[in-house]
Amino acid sequence: MILNKTCVLKVNRLWQVLDIITPEVAFKNMAEDIHGDASMRGIRVDYFQRPDGTYETSTILSLRDVGWDEWLALPVRDCDMFVRSSRQKVCVPNVVLCPDYKDLPKTTPQLNANSLWERDKGICQYTRKKLRRDEATMDHVIPKSKGGRKAWDNIVLAHKEVNLKKGNRTNREAGLPDMHPKAPRPAPKMVRITECCHPDWRAFLPNLKGI
Repeated sequence: MILNKTCVLKVNRLWQVLDIITPEVAFKNMAEDIHGDASMRGIRVDYFQRPDGTYETSTILSLRDVGWDEWLALPVRDCDMFVRSSRQKVCVPNVVLCPDYKDLPKTTPQLNANSLWERDKGICQYTRKKLRRDEATMDHVIPKSKGGRKAWDNIVLAHKEVNLKKGNRTNREAGLPDMHPKAPRPAPKMVRITECCHPDWRAFLPNLKGI
């Protein structure tokens, strides 16, 4: 059912992509406009209309954000998805705007070899020497055999010889300095979108392949 399909692009007020949501979520948030506190507005992408009444979706004439009442009155075009209410067809928004939101959501990077290299700047945390990629390993400060987790606060970049020498011992047992690593600062979360679901998306993701 179209209401539960993840096919609506959500953007902030700078028109940066935040997420992809369902029409059900979009309609719910747009309808709050009745009370003057809508968290989302639909974005209407206007296209060149051919003499036969169809639309040339490769030619964008304008983009405008639209409130709930106006959205309900929009005509359904051949390029629109729609749902039926008891009285009419209602266009499904392909893009919605969050007018009061200017930031991108942030998230802590996933812990892997590349993100650990970035956090520790390619430096062995025990010897403080710059490493080559083939010299670097992920060391558990508290060894796994002693309950240590694979987590940002228990992993450091270490020269493979240091890591091998340490083995399953604690830092103190191995004569190494104590470590208190921390997670890197949250960074803007980038939504990975590899294909357009609708021509309207081209205005916000112009490099995508697809429709």
